[in-house]
Amino acid sequence: MLPIYLDEDALSRRLQLATRTFTDVLTATEAGHGGLSDREQLEFAAAQQRVLVTFNIRDFSRLNTEWAMTGRSHAGIICVTERRANPEVIAGKLRRLLDTMTPEDLTNTILFVNGNPNQRLA
Repeated sequence: MLPIYLDEDALSRRLQLATRTFTDVLTATEAGHGGLSDREQLEFAAAQQRVLVTFNIRDFSRLNTEWAMTGRSHAGIICVTERRANPEVIAGKLRRLLDTMTPEDLTNTILFVNGNPNQRLA
């Protein structure tokens, strides 16, 4: 499974608990990155080669476009589209994505995951 980084927007306690069985999860709090800008969060995740998981669709979509236009690279961004989604459903979808995708599949990619348990991954 690919290593992930939960930014501050993804730091619900229930989502942290739901991802506790993942092999390599780091939160912004654990990294001491509370209060960093979205750009700084992405820079950290990229430097660590971690897939960034966030609920902040607007800002990270913009950053993904900026990075693509300037030739910068990141390990991938996964945006959760529903803040009130069941964290266990989101964690299950994240697990399936991260178990089936390679680092090359996610590099410089932004994916969107919904919280509907009856829909496929995105």
